Amino acid sequence: MRVPGIALAAEDKAVGGEFADGLVRIFRDQRSARTIGREYLKGVPAEADKAHLVSLISQSRNQTPDLPGRLSLEEWISSRIREDFSSSKVVNVGGWVLSETEARICAICVLS
Repeated sequence: MRVPGIALAAEDKAVGGEFADGLVRIFRDQRSARTIGREYLKGVPAEADKAHLVSLISQSRNQTPDLPGRLSLEEWISSRIREDFSSSKVVNVGGWVLSETEARICAICVLS
């Protein structure tokens, strides 16, 4: 089920609009997030597009968050990360094992 507000933002020509902005704000240490994002993109250069990354994150589950607040978005992302690990959707970035969702959000930090 796609939720209208966020689903439309994720498909928006403005590369994800508010959803992407919310994702970027999740990390308190933006410098570290960008470092991880750069390393991730070295391994998957085909994903070096903000709109594509937003689409992958929002489509990786059959629903997108209909959650207005930052805490709610953080809860949704935490759920996605747990789901990634339980489904073995993980990547190795500089020796760190991260969920695909975490790595992709870090990549969005680089591209924002």
